[in-house]
Amino acid sequence: CVHHLLKFSANSLLGNNLCLTACGTQSLAEYNAEIIDLKKSLNRTISHQKEEPTRRRDQIDELQKRLDITDKYKNFILFE
Repeated sequence: CVHHLLKFSANSLLGNNLCLTACGTQSLAEYNAEIIDLKKSLNRTISHQKEEPTRRRDQIDELQKRLDITDKYKNFILFE
């Protein structure tokens, strides 16, 4: 229900009214459970976004190490 409210919030009045009618059938416990699920999902998304630059930096560092090793190996072969 909360998801639908967020989804239809920018849509027409009809869309909002349809959502509110469907939402009216939810119990308070269901509504609260949905809010908790949405908060968990948001926190996971935020956490993932914060970790992503670190992962990318690690990938870049790993590729740089491989390039350095390859470059050293190439120079070793050329000078023998």
